[in-house]
Amino acid sequence: MDLKQNKGIGMTDAIIAVVILVIFTGIIVSISYNVYIQSNFIKRNEQATSYNVEVIEYAQACSYKDVDTQVLIDYISNKYDNVNVLEGEYNQGDPDYEGYTIFINVTDKYPNYAKQLNITTLYKLGNKYRNVNMKTLIYK
Repeated sequence: MDLKQNKGIGMTDAIIAVVILVIFTGIIVSISYNVYIQSNFIKRNEQATSYNVEVIEYAQACSYKDVDTQVLIDYISNKYDNVNVLEGEYNQGDPDYEGYTIFINVTDKYPNYAKQLNITTLYKLGNKYRNVNMKTLIYK
């Protein structure tokens, strides 16, 4: 009768244990990274939305004739030091920007009746640029 002797951990057992450890460690690291990215996305998207809403509320509080791109740019630039504010609409081919960059564009949608306010806030998350865009009409 030839029985296998149990003299400790064999090479096969050690390799299987290391493979299982590597697989589960990889899964845990991947889940942790995804939770971190999603958490930052929520925070930054909320801040970008807050900037846009603040510009819209300020524009609606102004008189119709005072709603102008430069007036809105000056308002945000004076209120926040860490935000870049540019005139015009955001194009995807634009160069790289740091932090939050707000693009403001006011056009006469219906002359002497309504102006269209277009606001895009751009921010970088990971290696990708994300943006939050809002449009509204300001009536006379």
